[in-house]
Amino acid sequence: MTEPLPRAVTDSLAEVVEQRAALWRLIDELLTGPADDVATRLSDGAWCDGVEGSVDWLRDDAARFGEPLATLRAAANAVPPTGQSITAARAGLVAPDLEPLLGALASELDGWRQGDLERGRLMRLAQHDQLRAVTAPLHEWCFGVDAQRDCPALAATAPVVLLALSIETGRDFEARFRPRFNLIDLLAEG
Repeated sequence: MTEPLPRAVTDSLAEVVEQRAALWRLIDELLTGPADDVATRLSDGAWCDGVEGSVDWLRDDAARFGEPLATLRAAANAVPPTGQSITAARAGLVAPDLEPLLGALASELDGWRQGDLERGRLMRLAQHDQLRAVTAPLHEWCFGVDAQRDCPALAATAPVVLLALSIETGRDFEARFRPRFNLIDLLAEG
């Protein structure tokens, strides 16, 4: 039998999982959330604020999100997204199903909150399979959303999503990604 972890440790683990889950819910919102709501949250900065609040667990590495989020804010200010532009930008893109990952995160969180080391550990391990299942489709979604010109703000989410995927998988997706749109050109068009 495994020795129980001190409450301070399980509370700390639960806090990290809570933030990770929040980030994946934000990503799921981009993929499948109501277009008008997504447009509003990108326009008013609430989505970016949510990302910033969900990466505190990364400590110094949270700064890696600074430039992509600044670009996203600039794109949303230059060409404010609408429900219609979000819908058009998503057309033809296949959004991966993040529900199994979100479910495993919720189970892991419950495990740590209850001090159940085995459950927390097993649910964390299960997430590796779920991440593996969504990596290629999410990568493809990012490249697809970046290629469209209907909604620059949604296109600017691709580097943020790829950075989150890189952090979760340990693979370097954002280094190989070069946005197809030029923010300076978008600002001039807007």
